[in-house]
Amino acid sequence: MGKYLATFRIKATKEWRYVASPEWDLQNNPDIGCSIDCGTNEEKFLAIAGLRNDTDKYQWFISPEGCWCYNKGYDDISEVSLKWRKATIEEVVEHFKD
Repeated sequence: MGKYLATFRIKATKEWRYVASPEWDLQNNPDIGCSIDCGTNEEKFLAIAGLRNDTDKYQWFISPEGCWCYNKGYDDISEVSLKWRKATIEEVVEHFKD
């Protein structure tokens, strides 16, 4: 849906989720209960919209100590560390809350 709305499906539950930027009116979304309204928080929108399973590039990672890192260049984070893990949607929402 362009730069205003991103959709994704949670693999474990097969549920669809929607992430909206301020320009998208979530009230017109038929599945409003499954939506994450990012308001004016562009970082949150981009972090969630960018989540992918086929690469580690451009993803947020968390260390065992709780430090956050944005991966700009590595296709596979194990090139840097086996200890870091990709942040979940819930963790990204909490980390970037307004």
